[in-house]
Amino acid sequence: MKNQLTLLHFENPEDMLAGIDTLQQYNIIIREIYSSEPVPNIETKLRIKKFQFGQAIFRFGCLGGMGLTSLGYYFLEPQANWKTVLLNTIVLLVTLFIAGYLFPINAPRVFTLQQGDRRYLAVVDTQRIPVNESIAYLFQYTGAVEFSPAIKNIVIS
Repeated sequence: MKNQLTLLHFENPEDMLAGIDTLQQYNIIIREIYSSEPVPNIETKLRIKKFQFGQAIFRFGCLGGMGLTSLGYYFLEPQANWKTVLLNTIVLLVTLFIAGYLFPINAPRVFTLQQGDRRYLAVVDTQRIPVNESIAYLFQYTGAVEFSPAIKNIVIS
């Protein structure tokens, strides 16, 4: 399934932070945030550090498991040679990349627009959103526009 992206346009940073609270309350995935100036506490509100730390733990854990498995296989197998260890390492490396790609949660990215641009935008994934009055009001208030990921750069610039 392809992602369905929706662009939300907020008037000021306070509205954007309130909108982010509403989106998070209903577990709507926020992909990207665009603002003309740095918004205080945006990284805390989006829990970016928490998501990045979780991804780092997962990937380095897989990498450590890959290294320890390869070393253990090499030292504990009596007829193991460097070719079998290399094959084992390659299989585990491919598994690491697949696991990293399938990691379910990605941290939202925060971008700063040009200095004179007074827009505050949020790109959210609306593939599976609940039908709710507050979500409908938020999308109506922000003038939500649904667009394809292929034309995202054209729409935002």
